[in-house]
Amino acid sequence: MLATIGSAIGLFAATNIDDIVVLTVLFLASSRGKPRPWQIVAGQYLGFITLVVISVIAALGLTIVPDEWVGFLGLIPLGIGIWTLVRGLRRNGDDDDDDEKITAGSVISSDPGATSPLPPNGAVNLVVSKGRQPVEFADWTGKPADQATKALTDAGLKVDASEHKNSESVAKGSVISQTPPSGELFKGDGIKLVVSDGPPLVEVPDVFGKQVGNATDILEKAGFKVKVEAVLGGVFGTVRSQDPAAGTSVPKGSTITIRVV
Repeated sequence: MLATIGSAIGLFAATNIDDIVVLTVLFLASSRGKPRPWQIVAGQYLGFITLVVISVIAALGLTIVPDEWVGFLGLIPLGIGIWTLVRGLRRNGDDDDDDEKITAGSVISSDPGATSPLPPNGAVNLVVSKGRQPVEFADWTGKPADQATKALTDAGLKVDASEHKNSESVAKGSVISQTPPSGELFKGDGIKLVVSDGPPLVEVPDVFGKQVGNATDILEKAGFKVKVEAVLGGVFGTVRSQDPAAGTSVPKGSTITIRVV
């Protein structure tokens, strides 16, 4: 038993000094405020002792763990290290979010914390809120709504692009209007986009059998462009077919082709 414990400690001291460094980094990442020297030293030695204990337990466990499971024992300290790192990063992220929740000029946290013992004239580090983070944004009118939504969302704004309208001047899928149009908001504020569905749909009039001049006039008054194709010279000037067909609903401003004989 003693030989097993001794060999475990010796193996750790010879091959795992880098783990002490890793634990120090994790200790710094998870602490609030500026760490004190004694905290860093304590973190190093606490990590050293913890790893020794784990090494001893692992060494003893080898006598009862089936051979096919021995290789998986190394995953235990790896999992603990990853879990500790994630906790540290999340805690630091929470400090950043506190600026959004606490009024500018108010104290977010202190080191040492409340009720912690402190010698006379001892130093206290304060983390003070800068208040909500301002966000500058541009006017996306006339530009693709999907790009506008992504850019504004990435900037920390809440985008409402649920309203759609027809527009003859703004391409389908682009922004007709934006409220507010541009300037500065705060992270988490809302911004509204009105998205174009393109030109309104108009039913194509029936011009079959009409003379080319009359047919053209009817189609243009309905809001369409007209293309005339003469068949066999179009001697009679009579419309024999049209594309799209009469009764079809197409975007206003579309081109209607009429074939004249």
